[in-house]
This record gives sequence, structure tokens and C-alpha cells, in this order.
Amino acid sequence: MTFVGGLTFFDSVDYFSQNILLPLGGLLVALMAGWVMSKPAMEKELALSPGTFNLWFVTVRFITPIAVGVVFIYNLM
Repeated sequence: MTFVGGLTFFDSVDYFSQNILLPLGGLLVALMAGWVMSKPAMEKELALSPGTFNLWFVTVRFITPIAVGVVFIYNLM
């Protein structure tokens, strides 16, 4: 039995989870960690040196959402 585009049910579920849910989940986790959680809580939880933590924080806050968004949009095309 085939569905839209000649894919079987399991191919459709695989495509949806791999190309939609995984990038969307990664984007939401990055946004949660970078913008919702408090900075002192993250510093305490990660226990990194101040320089390493600042690099991580900037990466998670600005670079990661853009990169994951690009992957997400690319997978939709």
C-alpha cells in the first residue's frame, strides 16, 4: 500500500520524523536553553569555566537556532 508520492506508511513516518520533528525539536531545545532558562541556572548546571560558558551561551543563543532553522527549511524544500 502506498501513500502520497509513492511512499509507504513507514517511509512517510520516517520522512516526517527525520525531516520535520528532529530539526523542530532541536530548534525548540536551543530556543529554550538560550532564551527561556536563566543564565545562573545554566552556569550552575553546566559547571564550565566562565570563558567556555560564555562561548557556549552565545552559540546556543544565536548560532544554533539559525543553523537548525536553515536545516529545517532546507528539509522542507
